[in-house]
Amino acid sequence: MNVLSEHRACPWPQIAPKKDDSRHDFRLAEYQTLREEIAASVEETRRIERYAAIVAAAVWVWALGRSASLAGALASLIPVLVSLLGGIRVFALYQVTMAIGAYILEVEDAYRHPTISGWEHFSGFAVSDINQRPRALERRYVSRSAWTYWLLLLAAAIAFAVLEWQAYITGTKFD
Repeated sequence: MNVLSEHRACPWPQIAPKKDDSRHDFRLAEYQTLREEIAASVEETRRIERYAAIVAAAVWVWALGRSASLAGALASLIPVLVSLLGGIRVFALYQVTMAIGAYILEVEDAYRHPTISGWEHFSGFAVSDINQRPRALERRYVSRSAWTYWLLLLAAAIAFAVLEWQAYITGTKFD
């Protein structure tokens, strides 16, 4: 018996791949590569979020410690730019990840087995299936929280830039 089929985390029977089926080997290698690409995209997204917050905080602390000046006003635009560019990059990564997920969904359809639905089917947005609702809600929450993060960071960066420019123009710091 296959070791994987005996594993508790994998209670369904495994489909033994045909040893001479090069298409199966190709699909398996492709699937693994695409999953790695998704994992790398998620990691890059988190890294961009972290660096954007660090840059914004560093500029804000630096600008707050100075008197009203052109340098502070110009520096206040850096978090706005970082928020915009970071948000655009994360959106591009999101689009690529969703395209990969859609493709994997089609591959899973081709290899569908009655007891194995595949990750994209399991974690998809098919909320009509009561078994998939918790996973679908979790994916929606993660997506919404990412959008909320970028919108709040951009709003804070714009608000700070406006205040910093107002301080520069009026010559007083945050009255």
